[in-house]
Order: sequence, then structure tokens, then C-alpha cells
Amino acid sequence: MIAYLPELHEDELVYSWFARYFAHMYPSYTNAVEDLLENRHMKADVEFLNRLNAEARNAITKVASLEELILHHTMFPYFRFGGTQRLSNALHSMMMMKGNVYQLLPMSKGHPSMNPHYIKYCPVCAMEMRDSYGEAYWSRRAVMRNMDVCTRHKCRLRSTGILICGNRSPRLYVAEEQICDMSMEPVEDGLELQFCQYMEDVFLRPVCFGQSAPVGEFLKARLGGTKYMSARGMQLNTALLLDDLMGFYVTQEQDIPKTDEKHTGGSYSGITKIHHLLHIFSGQNTDFYWICQLAFFLGITPEELVNPALPEKTQTMVFADRVAELRAGGLGCYRIARELGCSASTVRHADQPKKKRIFDYSAARSGKYARDWGQYDIDMLPEVQKAVEQIYGYGDKRPKRVTEFAVIKYMGWPSKRLEYLPKCRELVRGYYEEFPVYWAREVVWCYFQLKKTKEENDILWRDIRDITNLRKKNFTDSFPYLTLFTDEHTADRIRSLV
Repeated sequence: MIAYLPELHEDELVYSWFARYFAHMYPSYTNAVEDLLENRHMKADVEFLNRLNAEARNAITKVASLEELILHHTMFPYFRFGGTQRLSNALHSMMMMKGNVYQLLPMSKGHPSMNPHYIKYCPVCAMEMRDSYGEAYWSRRAVMRNMDVCTRHKCRLRSTGILICGNRSPRLYVAEEQICDMSMEPVEDGLELQFCQYMEDVFLRPVCFGQSAPVGEFLKARLGGTKYMSARGMQLNTALLLDDLMGFYVTQEQDIPKTDEKHTGGSYSGITKIHHLLHIFSGQNTDFYWICQLAFFLGITPEELVNPALPEKTQTMVFADRVAELRAGGLGCYRIARELGCSASTVRHADQPKKKRIFDYSAARSGKYARDWGQYDIDMLPEVQKAVEQIYGYGDKRPKRVTEFAVIKYMGWPSKRLEYLPKCRELVRGYYEEFPVYWAREVVWCYFQLKKTKEENDILWRDIRDITNLRKKNFTDSFPYLTLFTDEHTADRIRSLV
């Protein structure tokens, strides 16, 4: 029975709060775990909030709401670039005490030995905590991956040697007992300190759950007008970008002391391959550290990074407008090429959209030319809305995942058409779903279709498999999101099929 909870401090990890509860109340951590968690055999998670039992949930929500605990006292914001829909679904599932957080959030895969991550602390912060509260606690900022510096006190973080991974001891490590080394190692003002401050600023800003551009597309768009993107915006010089990026950070790493593996300092561990950049731009990799590295290098502010927005015009459109402007001024192809620092053939290609006849041959023969894209964008919105609704599915119609490719194929458009229609593109992106969310929607649809021909108790997992062609892992990955599309009873019935 929980009769008392210690005060929850600013930026304190929930794990640290639970550990202090254990230190204040019990001689054995298993008693504290039994008071707090759903199962006495559960291992308290350092970075996230475990499933609580009913009594603990009632007591804890009197101190802070579950949403506040997750957003301000766990490492949830570190995974903010995973996509707004996925973040919203993950937050909802975690508040409902359902699902596996390591599946809900875009965690990087790999064995902990490849990139060990330890509980860390700032010795000066620990002394201030002891002066203010009588005991130290674990701070979120010090536990961030690849954070090696306390930006407040300009000193290096110390490692406890407590590995953050699934194989660690289940005991609750109390900060007051573990923080022993109080030696301070100052860090000079420089690139390393500035970058750590940048990561901290991004981490502490509110997580955006509204409509925003995918961070990969945003970063790619910010290359426009730089030497890393061609003048027309059709090619990226990722090799040059990688060389400059690594050169920028390697000077920072040369000054970091190289000691044993438990020290927070170490060799450069950021973006090292061209495919790392390509995966960021395509949205396949949303690693907080890598995205911050690239954004800091490009001079993007934390506010811009956490609320990414695409420009109204792509680099291709901006270049075409500039060429048209110079053409109107009486300049020829080669003069324009010199003005814009590109080849004459690039200028000729920029002219083509203005001169290209309309896309079906009959219209071309009648002498019609390309449309006003702004007006065409507005005119096509209702048609794109109908296309999206048809693809999304409803009633007996099987649902499909709404993507730009699917809409373009449905409309019979060329592959790049949506680049010229920003309003239509924004409408399509509003229906974006991560695959587990789409699978959940498809499974719920399939279940209700089966109920039309079968009794509820006769429906089996293989019936859903035969219709949806989902693997069992895909099926189970959809479980945390089932309640987004049906009631809790139906969701539990579907989960019970395996």
C-alpha cells in the first residue's frame, strides 16, 4: 500500500522517483516494485514508464498526470522525430498502459555492446541537489544518449557504470548511493559544448503532435541554395556533404579525452556513411543524435527543427521562376547559366515545364500548354480528397495505406506531379500512417468482415492471415493500435486469437 510518495523534482526520471521511494520506504527493492508495478517480477525501466498497478496509478496521478510523467519525466522526447502519428499513438498506448514501448517508438536496433549507454550524472548538479533537497536524483538531461557535457556547469558528465539495457540488474539504483565520484572535469567553450547545448534545447522543447512535415524532407529541403544541392534541385552531393559534416565534428572529437569504455567521452560515433544521410532524408532513420548533428551543421535553430515546415516552393520551382525572370529580362541561355552558376543544359531543362504541352496527346495536338499550377492545385483538391477516401477504404471496401505514390497512381498522374501541388500534397500527408497503425486498421476491418459469415468464437488467427496476408509478427505489432479503430472488448478479442 502506498502511503507516501517523495516529491517529484523538475526533469527527474520516473525511474529515479521510484528508486527514491524504495530508499525511503523499504529495505528490499522487490517490495517497492510490488507496490508500484503491475507485476512484482517486472524490471523498472530507466528511460520509460512501466505499467503501473491500479493502486499506484491512483496515487501517482494525484501528483502528476500520466501524460505529464511521460512527456516531462521519461526519455519520450528523445524519439520526437518518429512521426506525429506514431508519437500520438505511442503516447496514447503508454497512457493506457498497453503495448511495448520499444515497438511503439522508433528505437534503433543493435546490441548494447555496440554502443553502450550508461546512467550518468553531473557532480556539480548532484551537490546542488543535495543542498536543495537533501539527496541527489537522476536527471533526464544527463541520461540522454551521446550527451557528454553538463551545459549548465560546463563540465563533463561522470558515468556510474550502470548499463541501460534489458540485461542489467532488476534492482532500483538510488542516485544518492551511486554518486560517489565528485571530481569535476571542466569543458572549454567550443563546438562540443555548443552542440550539447543544441541537443538539450531540442530535447526540452514541447513535442509536436500536430501536422508537420517529415523531418527528413525538411532537412533535405534546407539543402536548397547550398553547394550540396544542384541549382535546379534535382541532385544531392551527399559525398561532399558527408566530408564536410565529418570534418566539422572530428575537430570537436579530437579534444575529448579517450579513457576507459565507461567514460562518457569517446571517438566520433555520428554519421559516417552516405547511406546514413540518405536514410535520414528518406525518413528511414529518425535517430535524434544524427538529426541534431545534421541540423546543427546546417545552422537550423532548435525551434525550426522541432516544428519542421516545408517551403512553399521547392528548389526546382524556385530555379524555374528565376530562369523565367531572367528570360523576361532579355538574357540568353548561356548568360543565365553564368548568372546562376549552372550549365546551359540545366537552364534549358528549367524552361521545359513552361513549354511542355499538356500530358495527353489529344490536348497537345490542339495546342494547349501547361496549366497555372496554383489554380490547378486548388481545382484538384476535391478530386484528391475523393481519391484519398477511396484508397483509405470504408464499409466493405478493403482499406489501403494512403501514400503519395498510391494517390498518384489512382489519379493517373506523372510521378512528380504532387511536387507542383503543395495543397494536394499536404492533404495526402495528413493521412500518413505508420505500418503498425495501418495493420491495426486492416485487422479490425477484416475481423468485422469475418463476423458477417462466422460466429465470433469460430474466428481464428489463420482466417485473418488468409485475407490480409499479414505475418504473425505484423499482426501482434498492430495490437497497441487496435483501440484506435474499435472498442476495447473487440480489441481484446482480436488479441486473444494468438
